[in-house]
Amino acid sequence: MEVIPLPLKKQEGKSRFFLLFTYYFILIKMKDFSNAIIECVPNFSEGRDMNIINQITAEIEAVEGVSLLDVDPGKATNRTVVTMVGNPYAVIEAAYRAIKKAGELQPYR
Repeated sequence: MEVIPLPLKKQEGKSRFFLLFTYYFILIKMKDFSNAIIECVPNFSEGRDMNIINQITAEIEAVEGVSLLDVDPGKATNRTVVTMVGNPYAVIEAAYRAIKKAGELQPYR
């Protein structure tokens, strides 16, 4: 299986759109999803409030076909990095749900 690393860089104010666009591009390029697994490592602008972090990660865990591998809250930087893997469609759905939840809980600062 070929692994395609994707450097996702924060685009000032456009990171949410960029993430979804990048994974949409992957789906267009891939032809057979039956055995495909992708990794997604987004970060969220919250590293101290575990209530918010748990609500965001609950959205990821609610999607069938996705495994949440790691949650790394960084209190010093106030950012949390999560790592998830799974079927491309499921990972995209989980990323979208997490982004949506983060937007509801964390208005742009």
